[in-house]
Amino acid sequence: MLNNSKISNSDFLNSNFELVELIDVQINNSKFDRATFKLSNLTRAKFIECNLTGANFNNTNLKNSTFERCDLKNVEDWHKSSELASCNYSTSVNIPNIN
Repeated sequence: MLNNSKISNSDFLNSNFELVELIDVQINNSKFDRATFKLSNLTRAKFIECNLTGANFNNTNLKNSTFERCDLKNVEDWHKSSELASCNYSTSVNIPNIN
């Protein structure tokens, strides 16, 4: 579990964050290409200028999370994430279809 923290300029390519809790965490300018967040809790997580190409969010709690200026190309199982409606991702690019 990581709570009330900041992470910047990190490389998490192909990382496994399954069952991880990131609460009130801000992540800046980091790479999460093909990372897995299955069954994780990302409550109020804030991703700023991150690359999340091909990341998997199957059954991930994204309650009140923010994705600012992130690349969300080919994100997997975005539509299976809970609380997606409370997310702010309007400034990101390549936003996947949530239907």
